[in-house]
Amino acid sequence: LHTCRISGWLARRALTSRERCRPGGGGAPAMLGAKALGLLGPLLGLWASKASFASAGKYDTGLATQYVYLSGATYCDPATIESWKCNYCIAPLEGSVTLVQNLTTHSQGFLGYSGGKIILAFRGTVEKYLRDWIEDLSFGRTVGYREECPNCAVHSGFLATYSSLKAQIVSAISFMKAKYGADTPLAITGHSLGAAMAQLASLDLTLDGWGPVQEVYTFGQPRVGNQAYIDFYKTVMPSEIFRVTHWRDTVPHLPPEHLLGYVHGPREVFYVEDMSTFRVCDGSGEDPACSDQHNVDLSIDDHLHYLTYVNSSEIFPISLCEPLGGTDSMPM
Repeated sequence: LHTCRISGWLARRALTSRERCRPGGGGAPAMLGAKALGLLGPLLGLWASKASFASAGKYDTGLATQYVYLSGATYCDPATIESWKCNYCIAPLEGSVTLVQNLTTHSQGFLGYSGGKIILAFRGTVEKYLRDWIEDLSFGRTVGYREECPNCAVHSGFLATYSSLKAQIVSAISFMKAKYGADTPLAITGHSLGAAMAQLASLDLTLDGWGPVQEVYTFGQPRVGNQAYIDFYKTVMPSEIFRVTHWRDTVPHLPPEHLLGYVHGPREVFYVEDMSTFRVCDGSGEDPACSDQHNVDLSIDDHLHYLTYVNSSEIFPISLCEPLGGTDSMPM
């Protein structure tokens, strides 16, 4: 078990979703007091260096922390994302932030540029729909993936939701590669449904020639496809693919492993309950010593709390902010 001194226990601070995502100023959280801002100093310093986004070729807790904040920012109101003035808008993105959104599928994400990389982040299911979405995940339908892998099958809802944003994403990447260079790599992240979309996007964009994808960090990701899909994914994608799970988080167990052949791919990074230590799991994707050790008494609360950078009991968990507009049920 690798020791990772990230924080004390993720205290469930009584912050509403709107408080956590209200506009900030100067790239730092507006609602945080002087003490909290002081605690975030090391993180702000980490982001100040472009080298902080350099890939180490192995799981990097500093990168994971950065991607937690980027994933958290996707839940904020579109206007605060585009102005990059929300409480999770800490990464020093250069130039403009491009929002991608589809109100029909209730999907949202953004692209930005930092440290020599194009950052692509996807939002997960908003909190008001989360329990229904988790329940429906137990009955996930599969569809064929791409002609390059005729035996591949993936979750139909995940693919439809990602596909609803793809044209906007490709347009933004095309513009940014023209600006920063055709070889500019992608770094992709997301939480929950956004994690599933991040995995699909990383492979899809690579196959379409929009890579290279340098790294993918996801949090609380559900199973996306069958064994053929995972095998194909592993042959195409680089090794810097990390799927972070937290203790009894229920979502990584869905859709059920033996339902329609859903399986996870590597590389899982499993955090214990208080997130003080983690295990880099084996290459199977279904390591029985990691998330798979839990099959009862699973937790939605653990799904909502992932590692954050802090040196004391002041904790800032991933927020689930209601978006502007769109109150219908989420796609499954």
